[in-house]
Amino acid sequence: MALSTAVMLRRCTHLSEARYAAGMEVQYLGFLFSTTDTDDYRSQTRAIYDWVAGVELVAELTEANQALVNEVFTTYQPSVWMVPADVLPLLPADSKVVLTGPNYGDAAKAIGYFLEGDQAVGMDLPVWLHYTGALQLPEATDIATVLVLDGRPEERPGFANLDHLADVLEALEVEG
Repeated sequence: MALSTAVMLRRCTHLSEARYAAGMEVQYLGFLFSTTDTDDYRSQTRAIYDWVAGVELVAELTEANQALVNEVFTTYQPSVWMVPADVLPLLPADSKVVLTGPNYGDAAKAIGYFLEGDQAVGMDLPVWLHYTGALQLPEATDIATVLVLDGRPEERPGFANLDHLADVLEALEVEG
């Protein structure tokens, strides 16, 4: 089975979710990095990413400094960065970037825009659409190049309800 639209699992926080996403052929796995992360969070993130195969790592930054960008680049080697425009100057040359709003800044470095809802009309780059269920799935896949789904924390250690992913990913499955 394959998915009819590329999918990113955003803000992944546990192995159950990452393994399920990889098994369902999700293309991108996003991890949020911050200047306030603990060493434990960073090592857990690395362990999750190392455990799964076949997915590309997306480094999500909502704010950053050069030290954080350097650490994430060196330690994780992300395939894609998802950042606001003010972080662009800090990124390594030739980075693949998905810009987050509301100010998209220098789109020359961008491979896409991360958008909420149906604000995608008139965009000149591929849309990474945050899918929250507000749009019907067929309408969302018409807009999106990549459908972005939210990760959720485990309910308790070792137990995760993945219904929020299963419903969407099963609807996107095609023979192939």
